[in-house]
Amino acid sequence: DKGEAQRWYRKAVEQQHISAMVNLAVLLLDSSNEPNSTDVSEASGLIRRGADAGSSDAIFNMGYLAENGIGQAKDMDEALRWYRLGAERQDTRAMHRLGLIYVDGIGGIARDEATGVGWFVQAADRMLRIVNSLNAFDVLVFGLDDPRRRSNHSRLATSDPSLALKLGIYLADKKNRGRDPKEAIRLLRIAADVGVPAAALQLGVMYAEGDGAPKNNVEAIKWFRLDPRLQTVGLLQRVTRFTDKPLP
Repeated sequence: DKGEAQRWYRKAVEQQHISAMVNLAVLLLDSSNEPNSTDVSEASGLIRRGADAGSSDAIFNMGYLAENGIGQAKDMDEALRWYRLGAERQDTRAMHRLGLIYVDGIGGIARDEATGVGWFVQAADRMLRIVNSLNAFDVLVFGLDDPRRRSNHSRLATSDPSLALKLGIYLADKKNRGRDPKEAIRLLRIAADVGVPAAALQLGVMYAEGDGAPKNNVEAIKWFRLDPRLQTVGLLQRVTRFTDKPLP
């Protein structure tokens, strides 16, 4: 019951609950059929309150509202300002959105491949810290750091995307003395080709930096686009019907 949900969210908003502001805004936008209706105006105000209070979700969505002219005139400079603020707060969604804007020249912004790739790399690096942390356990379990066992692992990984990811991430890690970026790329492609997001992320970073292969921004962008975890989510999917076209 959306009406009941709104009632409870409004009570929480009265108590200054930031998440309730964003959630209520989502409900209002979801129930509105016009881009400049009273509900949209209220939703924009709630998101602004959340952003002013430091909510990463609200800050990101302020950028999206400005980018698409929802509850306000379209303003790409304002959108970029909010996305950059989100990126400063380590929001990977904001970093990825900035990457897309510059790579694709969205909203009349001049295309700047180098700047766009730079934002993609920042987002990927943050995500890969988590991947590397989780992979540390697998390194011990599978003995990936043992040179005597590595050749056998590499052979088995050719038909095992999960093992290819584990070994590829290990060999790509710049903290490892025995890293082998060329072999890492070969293994990561095995995993990325079957849709493993972390493999696509790592490949994007390596091609962007020329690590294990010649630097190639076009190839890097191709891999960055394949990672669904860096796509914008949540509120944005609810308000795309107010835009001229869906998100790229």
